[in-house]
Amino acid sequence: MNIKELAEKYELRKDDFWELRKNSGKWIITHDACEKIAVTEGIMFEPMEVISYIPTIITENGEKVQKVTKWGTQTWKPAWAGTCQKKTGDVALLITGYKADNSDYKVQTTGEANALNCTAEYYFAMAEKRGKDRVILKLINAYEYGIYSDVEADNFVKHDKPPTEKQLETLDNLADELGVELLGVDKLNRDDVSAKINELKERKANAELDAKTEEINRIAKEKLKNLI
Repeated sequence: MNIKELAEKYELRKDDFWELRKNSGKWIITHDACEKIAVTEGIMFEPMEVISYIPTIITENGEKVQKVTKWGTQTWKPAWAGTCQKKTGDVALLITGYKADNSDYKVQTTGEANALNCTAEYYFAMAEKRGKDRVILKLINAYEYGIYSDVEADNFVKHDKPPTEKQLETLDNLADELGVELLGVDKLNRDDVSAKINELKERKANAELDAKTEEINRIAKEKLKNLI
């Protein structure tokens, strides 16, 4: 089942799925689309099991950040001033699912969320979403065709904003000034192009600074030569 067949079978809309990268062969579908598939297929879930849970802890320079109650709310207060803040925490759930018309065939998989693979704050909810979506996709053999859920990884997020003409013009001008060859620009989204522009601007500024420094040194050498 390819993405077109899957979309037709489960009546998915255009905004329910997208290609991870152009010509990558990997397709991403939304969590809502996975739930729609689960309803259509009559997929059921057994109570999930917690197989790992490490509470979220924030530290600065190795010191635990203190939790402070203020006016009935909870806030975070650094134990002491520092420059290196680190967040830890981990949730792993075991999810079991099956189709109602074939309850003997069950699929088990895990859903994980932690400080390294999830930018959202709600680890339990994300771990549950990831685990259930994986079960759904496994039950319909979607992974065989390179189809994944958007909640399985933060980098699966949809980039649907193409770069503006002004961005592309700015990028081309900077590349020409620096003598840089641009490759794969057609695969970049608006944020990617913006980051590339900033990178080239920084390179240009550094090149101008180097040229200016070189000129100052040249003039200084000339003056010193004349004095001698």
